[in-house]
Amino acid sequence: MSFDFKISGFHIRNQWLLNLILIKYICSDYKCCYDNAIHNLHNTYKAIVERVI
Repeated sequence: MSFDFKISGFHIRNQWLLNLILIKYICSDYKCCYDNAIHNLHNTYKAIVERVI
């Protein structure tokens, strides 16, 4: 299933992927920071998708 809703001019899936890449780049040396950021990003993504649906 592909989510293709637009938020602030970005496709959610593209923005999510971009955030994932940025977080991995910024936090690559900080495992704890990386894990927390991924967890928060995933929850935000889920909340957005559930709200749109």
